Amino acid sequence: MQIATTSIKKRTRYYHSQLDMDLLKTGHSYEELPETYVIFICDYDPFGDGKYCYTVQQMLKENGTNYDDVYVRKLQTTVAEVKNNREMEDKYMLFEDMLNAERREGHKEGLKEGSRQAQQDSILLLLAQKGEIPVKLEDIIRATENTEQLKRYLLLASQAESVSDFESHL
Repeated sequence: MQIATTSIKKRTRYYHSQLDMDLLKTGHSYEELPETYVIFICDYDPFGDGKYCYTVQQMLKENGTNYDDVYVRKLQTTVAEVKNNREMEDKYMLFEDMLNAERREGHKEGLKEGSRQAQQDSILLLLAQKGEIPVKLEDIIRATENTEQLKRYLLLASQAESVSDFESHL
């Protein structure tokens, strides 16, 4: 079981780091990273102790106190075993409902983010045809999350004679 344990440690670290990379844009503060959880549902007991769930949290080795990091990993054993355990069935169903709700919310957020990003890309594409875009202006456009403001920028970019003309109307 040592190989699987070593592998799963690295897999959880990898997936959590990927999540963090996607959540923090270049130039933003690390304080902006939200609390995140990585949950692995395994088809085996990764530590061989017969537990349904293992929660991995950071602690200070020297004094044994919790590091209070918002980086939490959960490793859960097979769904089949849980479904067959009447005691855990209600908890599993609640967990499944929570995951489905999170997926729906994440999908909505992804659509909103994709729409904002598409608007930002369109504005920058229009402006690029009218001259070089200063980094500061690109940062302003990329930082704009309000869709009504982005629509205004898009209209302005389509009507502007040049990048400086666009900037003068901001």
